[in-house]
Amino acid sequence: ATLSGAWTFPVTGTWYVEFFWSQIGITSHSTNYNTKLWFTNDNGSAWVKVTESTESGHHYSLSRGTTSYIVNVDDETTDKIRVSGSCDGTTVTVGGDTDANKTGWTFFRIGDAS
Repeated sequence: ATLSGAWTFPVTGTWYVEFFWSQIGITSHSTNYNTKLWFTNDNGSAWVKVTESTESGHHYSLSRGTTSYIVNVDDETTDKIRVSGSCDGTTVTVGGDTDANKTGWTFFRIGDAS
C-alpha cells in the first residue's frame, strides 16, 4: 500500500478529522460525488475505509463533498489517515481559490488517546 497523501498525526490522542472539497461537474447531467476517509494503524500495510459520504450535483454546478471521523491515535508513527474523492463517470474540476477555503482538511485534537 502506498503512503502517498497520508496524514501523519503529530501526537497521540483522540482526533476529529474532516475533509471537504468543492467540485464542478463538467457534464450536462447530474453527478454523484463520493468522499471517503481511510485509516491505517500499521503504517499503510492495510487501509480501512472509516467513513464515506455521497452528494449529488447538478449539471454545470458547484457541489461540495464533506466527510468526518473521530479517530483514536495511540501511535503517531503507525496511525495515519488519507482521503479519496471520486465521481460517477463524469469529468469534474476540483475547486480551489487563493482567497477562500474550497478544498481542505480540518484536524482538532479533542482529548487523550483511549
